[in-house]
Amino acid sequence: GIYLQPEKRVQRQTGPSVHSPSGFILFCVHESGDQARADRKNRRSANSAEAMGDLPFPKTAELQMPVYDFVSGEYSGENVSLDHKYFNLPLRRDIIHNIFDYHRKFGWRTFKTTLTKGTTAGSGVKPFPQKGRGKARQGNKRSPLLIGGAKAHGKVPRDFTIELNRKYKLLGLKTMLSTCLFENKLIFIQNESIEFPKTKILDGIVRNFKGSKLLFVTSVNPCENFKLAVQNIFNVKALTAGEFNVKDAVKHDFVIFTKEGLEQLELILDNTEQDYYRMGNAPREPLPYDELLGRQVGKKPDYFELAKKEVETLGIDPSQDVEIYSKSLQGYLEKAEQYETERKKIQDSPDMLWVNKKEN
Repeated sequence: GIYLQPEKRVQRQTGPSVHSPSGFILFCVHESGDQARADRKNRRSANSAEAMGDLPFPKTAELQMPVYDFVSGEYSGENVSLDHKYFNLPLRRDIIHNIFDYHRKFGWRTFKTTLTKGTTAGSGVKPFPQKGRGKARQGNKRSPLLIGGAKAHGKVPRDFTIELNRKYKLLGLKTMLSTCLFENKLIFIQNESIEFPKTKILDGIVRNFKGSKLLFVTSVNPCENFKLAVQNIFNVKALTAGEFNVKDAVKHDFVIFTKEGLEQLELILDNTEQDYYRMGNAPREPLPYDELLGRQVGKKPDYFELAKKEVETLGIDPSQDVEIYSKSLQGYLEKAEQYETERKKIQDSPDMLWVNKKEN
């Protein structure tokens, strides 16, 4: 089987071994020189049989990857087993290209518009007689051929968004994971925890990657210190397991998974596949990833019952008047009480009593 030895060093294309700043060693060994370049070119060719249909690894292979300590970079003695359902699919460049294009154009809209012949101001009267002038005939003063006329083939509002089947996008995620494993882009660490929320600490860990773009995939609830430290490093990006996508994986040189992030991503992919390939008319039962991602599944909540629970929690007696704490509403009520008091004073005045008697 394919057992990825952590102690072996790696040569990436030609040159010295590639280590992380903390000593990460990639999992596969390649020959150096022209033969290595030729092998990579053949394996990654879009027209090759491997890229179009064959599996990158044998079906019986045991896909395992070493797990490293994030801070020290040393081998932790653990290995993660990778599922063939997600890490051993045909390397389809066409799928990756289509989904990358989908993400790139998602939400891309233009709103600029120009006046056409039908919307330009002006009458429809024929500007000149048809014959007798010795010039070209004209039928409309708003013609694009005339000064002050319309714009021919002008800009119109457009929506460049591409529609893709959700099952197709799910297949693209799995294909991207297989591609990352095949191209030596995957690194696994125990967790992303650092002691202080300092960019300097994280920069020291990733500095020896020498400008390579790094994508961290963490759990849904990552370490707060790591979230703050990663914000100011231009070549490092962090995503949760629910945010992992094809576009970011393509644009980065290495994808670094935490153990918990990998487990949650596999759970999300597995539950998503169950959801997409179920009978559409049947009501969907809650799945484990719904709670993980904070989704509400099933019947809509009864807001009246929720309000009753909230009242009970606050200890409010429903039979008593509820005080209004909003400043604007409180001021409105005070003015209403003031007007009501003045109205009663006017009605009880002697003049009003004489008017009331006269009317009676």
